[in-house]
Amino acid sequence: MCGMADPFQKTNTGVADAAVMQDPNRQWWEGHPMRYDWRQSITSPELTLEFFDEIDRRFISESKAYLNWRYTPFDNLIDYAKLRNSDVLEIGVGCGSHAELLSQHAKSFVGIDLTTYATRATRRRFDLKKLGGSIVQMDAESLAFRENQFDYIWSRGVIHHALDMNSILAEMRRVLKPRGTAIVMVYHRSFWNYYVIAGFLGGLYHGHLLKGRSLRESIALQTDGVLARFYSVQEWKKLASDYLDVRHVHVFGPKADLLPIPAGSLKSKFDHMLPDNTARFLTNRCRLGTLLVSAMQKPLLIGEDREGDLMGIYRKALEAWGHSVTCFDQGQVTMKKRAFVWRAANHFSHTPAALLINLKVRRFLRQTTGPIDFALICDSKYIFPQTLNQIKAQFGCRVFTWQTADLDSRTLCSKFALRSMPYYDCVFAHTPNDLLVAKRLGAPRVEYLPLGCNPNLLRRLDTRSSSAEDGDDIVFIGHWRSERQRILEQLVKLGTDYKLTVWGYGWRNGRPPDSSALMNHVKMSPLSWNEMADRIHQAKITLVFLSYFDTGRVVAPLRIFEIAAAGGFMLVEKGSGQAHEFFTEGKEMASFDGPEDLRNKITYYLQHPDERRKMQKAAQDRLIRDGYFGSDRLERVLDVYRELTPNEVHAG
Repeated sequence: MCGMADPFQKTNTGVADAAVMQDPNRQWWEGHPMRYDWRQSITSPELTLEFFDEIDRRFISESKAYLNWRYTPFDNLIDYAKLRNSDVLEIGVGCGSHAELLSQHAKSFVGIDLTTYATRATRRRFDLKKLGGSIVQMDAESLAFRENQFDYIWSRGVIHHALDMNSILAEMRRVLKPRGTAIVMVYHRSFWNYYVIAGFLGGLYHGHLLKGRSLRESIALQTDGVLARFYSVQEWKKLASDYLDVRHVHVFGPKADLLPIPAGSLKSKFDHMLPDNTARFLTNRCRLGTLLVSAMQKPLLIGEDREGDLMGIYRKALEAWGHSVTCFDQGQVTMKKRAFVWRAANHFSHTPAALLINLKVRRFLRQTTGPIDFALICDSKYIFPQTLNQIKAQFGCRVFTWQTADLDSRTLCSKFALRSMPYYDCVFAHTPNDLLVAKRLGAPRVEYLPLGCNPNLLRRLDTRSSSAEDGDDIVFIGHWRSERQRILEQLVKLGTDYKLTVWGYGWRNGRPPDSSALMNHVKMSPLSWNEMADRIHQAKITLVFLSYFDTGRVVAPLRIFEIAAAGGFMLVEKGSGQAHEFFTEGKEMASFDGPEDLRNKITYYLQHPDERRKMQKAAQDRLIRDGYFGSDRLERVLDVYRELTPNEVHAG
């Protein structure tokens, strides 16, 4: 097994006896520090530069064989680019091999270990190499850090030796920031590595089975530490998902653990004979390896929260105002299920997704502790009335929903959302029609609250660079719809001498014919939120098409706020939407009615840049003055909460 060492008076002890084993556990690791020297001794003087370099060469050479990273060690597990802006915690520093790598890339680094030797050795490494960071002796089952302190937690081969795995996972969840990531390696149990090699063959070789010991006792006596736990992939997912959102699970392992041959010259010869690619196929792809690595994340709001999305805006605003936010991301539940059967089932019914999401939400609620003032559910498409009742009963709090989908739409809404309307203390509707529908469905209080845009998209015009407007003449950013394709194709056929670029999903999925001249203007790659803002900022004109629901109504999309924030000039399709509620035509925006009118307006505004820039500035000034950002909208949510609870003391 990985990390074999001579046992230290070990017995087959259960978790119930774990409390009395903390001192023996610490003493074992004080006497057997993690130096990767099980099969051969270290020749360099202890705690010198040569000592640490020798450890690293041995460790990295063995790990490279089965992980096969590209450039920096472990870069297929660690996103070093993201660490630049991350506060990083390592649980179990050993002699500091990982700590050195992490500290070199992180914004800040803290490493902890249970033992005096490990903390002393890693501090010595940091002093010799002039590395930045803090190394602390600490028990991971009781971390002395505040909540939401770290963006990233790394722990390799440590927590499976813990006395209480649940306590460690709970502590990791507590100190991780929302959206924070934890990468954890524990021992993997497969039939081959656990029962055949370690249990049966290892038990015979060491004589444990011949002395009447059980298979599990034999395995325990061959592994390092006083305690060592092994997990199958499913067992680990079941355990860890009670605390964190398990995103990925991979199995790795050195090829030495594949062969049922005792350590020695014969095993070394077989190791050299077995190609690395073959070994990786068996350990990684066939999951015969001894190491299980999982990437986990702290869950978020009830609603999706990815880069630039509205839920992330609301969360950040609440935290900036001094509120503590406990979150759950329902989007990750449905996004995991990509199988054809899953997609087909949800095409005809929302029930499969709704059942899964409500089960996850209820599990999440059971793990959530402490007082909660109110729950805000953004996009309540799948939430059951029973789940809302559980929130109220458990926390005694107000429950709001910000309804971002058309309540009359069979595609964007569900029967569960309609049935839940009477159970909310307040429903915030983003369109006037939804306000009327929510009242009709029995919502006790309904407020009109349009969506607001991401403040990170703001590109101030008074700091406009000289390279601005060096981009496209005309840009449209949005997903494919047949009516949008029709207008743009006619625009292209009318003939243009300007540069048009289309970005968005679905445009190259076979819907527009490949022979269409429009396809010459479509870009394949998606845009991030910041890239979108930059494209709008640099373009001369940004087109806005109204969003048509399956009910036939049209609404002005959120894009009008995003264009104003990015300092763009918007040319909006005429219709019965809400665009004129927020911006004045001829002063802050322009509109068009059909392809020919669109071409004429494009020609006019390209020839009148001063008029265009004047309207751009007016639109951005109004966006800021009238409070069209997501954080501005959220203030109204807090106002309603205070109105409903006038006798309580409120933070912020």
